[in-house]
Amino acid sequence: MTSNITEGNFLIVNKGVIDSTLVEFFMTFNLMLCAVLIDFAGIAGNVINILNFQKQGLQDSVNVTLTALAVSDIGALFFQLLVNILFNPLWRRVQLPFSSSSVLAMVFFYPHGYFIRVSGFITAFAAFERCLCVVLPMDVKRIITRNVAVVVNIIIFIALLLYLYPEHSVF
Repeated sequence: MTSNITEGNFLIVNKGVIDSTLVEFFMTFNLMLCAVLIDFAGIAGNVINILNFQKQGLQDSVNVTLTALAVSDIGALFFQLLVNILFNPLWRRVQLPFSSSSVLAMVFFYPHGYFIRVSGFITAFAAFERCLCVVLPMDVKRIITRNVAVVVNIIIFIALLLYLYPEHSVF
C-alpha cells in the first residue's frame, strides 16, 4: 500500500522524497507526449481502416460492422485525447470559472464511456456473426445481410445514447 503525502513542494512516496516539479514533469510528459501520440496513431489507424473498408465495398456485412467499430473507436480516442490534454497538471494553474472535474465528467468522460460501450456491443455483434459462421456455415450470409448489419449497428449507436441521457437531461 502506498501513501502519498504532500509536504511543501515535495511529494513523499513510500518514505522517499520526490520533488513535485519532477512529478509534474513526468505527468505532463506521460499525458501530453505519450498518450496524445498513441491517440493520434489510433485515430489515424482507424481512418485508414474506414478508407480501406470503403474501398473494398460495404456490401459485405463484416465490412459494415468493422467500419462501425472503427467509427466508434475514433469517437472514444477523440474524447480520450481531450481528457489527456485537460488532465495535464499545467491546467491546475489556470483559474477556471467552473469546476473542472464536473465539466470533464459531463463533456468528456461520459461520451468516452458511450463510445467504449458502443465498441463493446459492436464487437459482441461481430462475435455473434462469427459464431453463426461456425454453427450455420451455409446460412449465415442469408441471415446476416448487409442491411441487417447496418440496422443492428445503427440500433446499437442509438440505443446506447440512453447512457448519456440521464446525465445530460439534468443540465
